[in-house]
Amino acid sequence: MNTILDNYYNSVLSAKNDKSFFIALDDYVKYVLGDEALMLIVSRDLEEKKKSAKKLNKFRNKSIEEIYRVKKILLERVKKNDLYKENIKEEFEEFDNHIGGKIASSAPLVTNLNDSIGDIIDFMDRAGRRDLIEEFILPIKSNPAVFKYNFSENYELFEQERAVYLSKKDISMWGVWDNLNYSHIIINEGVENTVKFKNREKDFFSIWKLKTELLEWENIKDGKPLESSNPIFFNRADFDGYISRFHNYLLSKSLNETEVKTLSHKATYKDGLLNLNDKKIIFNVKDNQGELLTTLFKDVKREWNYDEIQEEWDKSVDSLDLPDNYWRKFYNAGDGINTKIAIKTQIEDYIIKDTKTIKINPKYI
Repeated sequence: MNTILDNYYNSVLSAKNDKSFFIALDDYVKYVLGDEALMLIVSRDLEEKKKSAKKLNKFRNKSIEEIYRVKKILLERVKKNDLYKENIKEEFEEFDNHIGGKIASSAPLVTNLNDSIGDIIDFMDRAGRRDLIEEFILPIKSNPAVFKYNFSENYELFEQERAVYLSKKDISMWGVWDNLNYSHIIINEGVENTVKFKNREKDFFSIWKLKTELLEWENIKDGKPLESSNPIFFNRADFDGYISRFHNYLLSKSLNETEVKTLSHKATYKDGLLNLNDKKIIFNVKDNQGELLTTLFKDVKREWNYDEIQEEWDKSVDSLDLPDNYWRKFYNAGDGINTKIAIKTQIEDYIIKDTKTIKINPKYI
């Protein structure tokens, strides 16, 4: 049992008001973020989220491409047929304002764009110009007199997948962690990083919702009553449920220190394939990154001078004949290795280097 984690949890439970509750909850999240064993448990659950989000984003991106294409077609036809008057112009401006985040909405951007195109087509239909939108109207087979607009094949798939994603988020542990982690970002990291976090959740991001969430926290922090009895995000009853589920889950899944070290630190490399944290990361053995790893793994505990690596790679070249910046190729290869590893594992410091030496970070050996 993790006694420190229990202490943080009990502080959350004993909080007497909203401000002390959310500050205690933030302390709990900070502790989890700084604990390698606990974050290993969290990262496993986030793999499930990545799989669901990948499918959702595929339909989202294809839908937006289709919607943009239809918008361009409709705008050309409207202008060509002298229909670009005040009312229809406002519909197109609304489309552009959604893109710029100028319209308050809690709906996903793709939904707002889809609805805007539907409004434009509906306007043209009511204006008696169905001839300009015929290919976007689909009669219902059971009742040909009834029809629906059809201009994005992928949008319906997006809506179906989004429903699945949201239902998973409501019941999954990664959904609980998303809410806890997001509260931490709002409380600690300000508007800029909050936007960055939200932009990773493109399907659910809205400027209006973000502003409301930030205002809720400011009011809680200042001891002011919330404007709504049903807050958009900082609902204490919701977070009581999140923290209870998450804490019990962590305790049930906690790994012992030996298991964590084995899973987190042991790595193997051969023929361009690095195995780290149960992830397989491919490096081209012909480029500097793969070749550098081949050298470093000859002695993983060694700190290599760049001239030693150069000699390993090409013994025919005298070090005195090398240009002053010859070390750059090793330094840049180290950057490239770290970037690839970070994408797969969130480890950002696998390679340690300066202008003279390079090595594998001892904590991953």
